[in-house]
Amino acid sequence: MMMPSVFSLTGRVAILLIGGASGHMIMNSPTPYNLNIQPLLQVDPLSGDSYPFPCHNQYGFTTRTLVEAGGSTLVNFTGGGQHGGGSCQFSITYDEPVNGGDWNKSAKFKTIYSIIGGCPAVFTDETHNLAPVAMDKNMRQDSQHCGNDSGIDCIRQFMVPIPKFLKNGPATFAWTWFNKLGNKEMYM
Repeated sequence: MMMPSVFSLTGRVAILLIGGASGHMIMNSPTPYNLNIQPLLQVDPLSGDSYPFPCHNQYGFTTRTLVEAGGSTLVNFTGGGQHGGGSCQFSITYDEPVNGGDWNKSAKFKTIYSIIGGCPAVFTDETHNLAPVAMDKNMRQDSQHCGNDSGIDCIRQFMVPIPKFLKNGPATFAWTWFNKLGNKEMYM
C-alpha cells in the first residue's frame, strides 16, 4: 500500500490591480510569499523587469502550509478590486526561489486546477468591484466574503484539489488570474 504524499506548499499570489494603493486583491490562504513581511506583497500585474514572472520575484515567507497529495487546500482572498471576476488557474512548481532574480529564469509551473469564470467573484450586474467593508492588518482593503465557492456579489473561496500523484517535498503553489473587466492583464 502506498502512503499518500505530503508536501509543503508556499502560496504565491495573483494580484489584482484597479488603481490606488488600497483597492487590490491578494491570495491570503495558503499564505503567499511576502504576505506580512517586507517588502510587502506587490499588487501590480506581471510586467517584465518591474514585476517579473513568477510572483514579482518575491520569495520571503514565515509560514509553510502542509498539504497531503490527494487532498485539497483552501484558497481565500483579501481585497477590494475584483475587476468583474474572471478566470483563475492554480499551479505547482518544485523549483526553489533563488535570490538575485534568477527565480524567473528557471521556474516551471504545472497547472493542477482551473476555474473558468467566477473567480474570485461573480456579480449580478456590471459592477467592477465590491465596496470595501474592512482592512487587513497591513491596511489592505477587503470586501464582503461569501464563505463558499458559489456566492454572488461577494469574494469567493475555493477548495482546490491537490492531485494524488504529486511527490513529497517543498513546493510552491501559485494562483494566476485573468480579469473579466478592465485592462487584460495577468496577475500572480
